[in-house]
Amino acid sequence: MWYRNLRREAGEKMEAMQTTDPSFQQYHIGPTSCVTRFAARLKKLRAQYPDSLTVFSGDAFAPSVEATVLRGQHMVPVLNALGVDIAAFGNHDFDFGEPTAKALGDACTFPWLMSNVEGEAGRAIGGAAQSWTVDRNGVRIGFFALAGTDWPSNCQNFPHDVRFLDPVAVAARMVAQLRGPAGPDVVVALTHMRLPEDQLVLATCPGIDLVLGGHDHAPVVISNPAAASPCFIVKSGMDFQHLSVVRMRVDCEVQPAVTVTVETHSGFGNTSLEEDPDLKTVVGQVASQMSTLIDRNLLRSDVNLEGRSMVVRTEETNLGNLFADILRAYYQCHIAFLLCRSVTYLYFAAYEVPRFSKRSKIAWATAAQMADSSNCPVYPSPSTCPAHTAIAFFLSSSREMAAPKRLLLIPCAYIMLR
Repeated sequence: MWYRNLRREAGEKMEAMQTTDPSFQQYHIGPTSCVTRFAARLKKLRAQYPDSLTVFSGDAFAPSVEATVLRGQHMVPVLNALGVDIAAFGNHDFDFGEPTAKALGDACTFPWLMSNVEGEAGRAIGGAAQSWTVDRNGVRIGFFALAGTDWPSNCQNFPHDVRFLDPVAVAARMVAQLRGPAGPDVVVALTHMRLPEDQLVLATCPGIDLVLGGHDHAPVVISNPAAASPCFIVKSGMDFQHLSVVRMRVDCEVQPAVTVTVETHSGFGNTSLEEDPDLKTVVGQVASQMSTLIDRNLLRSDVNLEGRSMVVRTEETNLGNLFADILRAYYQCHIAFLLCRSVTYLYFAAYEVPRFSKRSKIAWATAAQMADSSNCPVYPSPSTCPAHTAIAFFLSSSREMAAPKRLLLIPCAYIMLR
């Protein structure tokens, strides 16, 4: 999220103060969540800067264990209580289909943006607008939003007629539209892309003053020294654990020239920090509803299961193998492929591990098709989101073979294709 305050000083200059809080990939909220302490800090900042805007950069409605049961409805009161002013959709906001995403977006008290994803005949996906402008204390701020090129592989529930347009080309078009004679003084891109794509957009679209991004799960503060004026990419991690304060100084006499400084806040897991009572009530209601629906034991393991996010995504683990075996047994198929990006073991409850709502698919396949399938999740470099495949039964690999012949049919083996 992002938040700004503008005030006129001596002379003809304007000063902007902005705060980013997580463009959060909200994987879990509960009674002891960071969100209530995060909200308390945000409320203090909003009181300090009353002319502020709070901006969100996607993936609110999913993925989370709450979302698999409540289908994103739990996040609407959370976002509204946080006082969001403008938001960009993320790919996982469409995990339950476009109609659900639109209904959830309509239930929010703020508009949603998406500039480079559209349906047939230019139909706005999820009812999103392409841009949004707002005036604060004599300074006009314009926003547009960009989806990353990896979205099609990260959500199966987009409409069949959806089109993902080149973010670089759309960014150039949106900047040209916004930078017209009556356009805003400041242009901000809300993105839900990987960092390399954010950097590419900035390198090719000099009219952007600030990128406030999501999709990557780590906090990022990077300046673009090649830009005509200092331009920052700011990402604020996930799970309400980071808050970024962005201050912009706008000199309306020269085009305008925009300078940016950034400071970061963290440590919202500290239980001694003040909690926001209003949001604590909201979170408590969600936790109570979830407890009623799913608080029961599913299984017990006699060994520790390795499910740390960056381990299960990059190497073979017993948790990945376990879930591949479960899939193979449940669907009674010969071979099961499990994309380990869908596995995260953040909490000690087995039902919370598979947090995505992806559907499984059963099909006959030749050896060549299986080889192609095993290579699909392997992202090209550079990538900030590794993804590897756990495969149950009958498969192994030989690194001495050429790539198209790397799979061998042998009994009872596990592999992790890298």
